[in-house]
Amino acid sequence: MSAAGSSIPNGANDIDYVRKPSFVKFFSGPQNAERLQLPREWIHRHGDELPHFCKLVMPTGGEWRVLLLNLASDCHFCDGWSDFVHDNRIRHSDFITFTLVRGEVFNVKRYDFGNGCPPRDEYEPDVGEYSDVVLSPDIDSEDDYPPSENGSDGDSSEDYIAYRSVPRADEYPSFDVVLNKSNIERTLEIPMSFWRAHLRMSAWENYVYFMVEEKTWLVELQCVNERIWVKHG
Repeated sequence: MSAAGSSIPNGANDIDYVRKPSFVKFFSGPQNAERLQLPREWIHRHGDELPHFCKLVMPTGGEWRVLLLNLASDCHFCDGWSDFVHDNRIRHSDFITFTLVRGEVFNVKRYDFGNGCPPRDEYEPDVGEYSDVVLSPDIDSEDDYPPSENGSDGDSSEDYIAYRSVPRADEYPSFDVVLNKSNIERTLEIPMSFWRAHLRMSAWENYVYFMVEEKTWLVELQCVNERIWVKHG
């Protein structure tokens, strides 16, 4: 993987870019983890000059070399595709757009199925430039801190029932947490009932941002035995 600044166009000012051949794919984890089929109609229109090896370029500038394999009337991204999926944490149900900018080079963007947006770290790759983003946890979190089994910091599903109605247009789904010693020194558990009511179950695999006033913390979650808690951050 290497930098590829020259292959990323100045999109807003390059009218030719919007006319370049492009297509969109729905990513199915079980079907597309090892290979991805390109649309047949797109190949019919634009695939005559494609080489055996292509280069996939993400908005961050990273490049991945993948094999384009012709199978009868179908074309697939094969060798190298699984590395691209793994390195970019592409998840089931993501939408991925491909734009052929020249020869063998595709500019690629992915969009989260839940919110329709690309991941924040793809359009803000160097978050270190922002003084209000805290990437380092305030405590030593090299080890996992699962919630205790005594229920003191567990899922208060019964208490959350009152919040499960559809929120008004001017409010966001929320839940309350009473901070105790376990919350402060170990971890914070998110009520499973809240998660099921407002989020996709697989969303815990993505990074989450906690925001307090004008400061932001990047955190990683863990889910085991239908309990979700803050793993790092």
